[in-house]
Amino acid sequence: MNSNSSLAQKHSSYAIGSENKWIWGPLGVFKLELIRTLTFGRIMTWLVMALFPPTLIGIASLQIGGQSSIGAAEMNLGYVIMLFFLIPQIVTVLGLLLWATPIVHAELEAQTWGYYVVRPGARRAVLLGKYAIAVLWAFSSASVAVTFAIPFAALTNPLQTWGVLCFLNLISALAYGALFATLGTLIQKRAMVSAFMYGIIVEGIFSTLPAAINQFTVSFRLRSILQHLLEMDLKVAPNMARFFDTSTSISFHLVYLGLFTAVLMGISLWRVEASQFAWQSEV
Repeated sequence: MNSNSSLAQKHSSYAIGSENKWIWGPLGVFKLELIRTLTFGRIMTWLVMALFPPTLIGIASLQIGGQSSIGAAEMNLGYVIMLFFLIPQIVTVLGLLLWATPIVHAELEAQTWGYYVVRPGARRAVLLGKYAIAVLWAFSSASVAVTFAIPFAALTNPLQTWGVLCFLNLISALAYGALFATLGTLIQKRAMVSAFMYGIIVEGIFSTLPAAINQFTVSFRLRSILQHLLEMDLKVAPNMARFFDTSTSISFHLVYLGLFTAVLMGISLWRVEASQFAWQSEV
């Protein structure tokens, strides 16, 4: 028995003989995946994503640090926006694109999905456990990036900004993780390409359009939460006000993202439980 089939049997074994399969099954998969994913390649990818934003922020601070014509409010707003787009919107999203999208496809490619099909609750446990691992990897790399980038940024309240950005990293990881996991379960062929195109077109382009469509994106909600929590002074850059929703309460944005995540994870769970995925040889 090869290592993939052995791991698959361990994964599926957690779905049997448990009084609460919704907890212990995914938790068992989470523990095994945490050990299995501690590879050199994964760690190096994590490090690159964690160190990329601080490097760019450090270079930017050297370029604009000596410009006395820029006021403190403008400087603070510029750094906050830069940190937001580099970390919750790029590092977190990129990590989840790599680690959440192929949750099912990786098992099909390794030909281990058959072990989960015959075990009650195994498919559900694998999806939830690997989703949690993807969220952990993405959130941890983004939070480390924030921690190392903050000292290079000229912020009026660096500690508060650090806390808000870490909070947004978590929300971003949960929402985008559910989004990419759903795309990965619904689309077998070229799931990574489809998720990447969705991220660029919908979350990248549509979220910046001054139209009602941007309100359906995760990016728009995250930006609005950022503005509410940091109470950014948008008067110094009036043209940027259209990128935020300053009239809606923060609780509405949080509820929206919570429902967004729950609905998509529900679709993913339905898909893996109800569908018969094609094997690698059939794809």
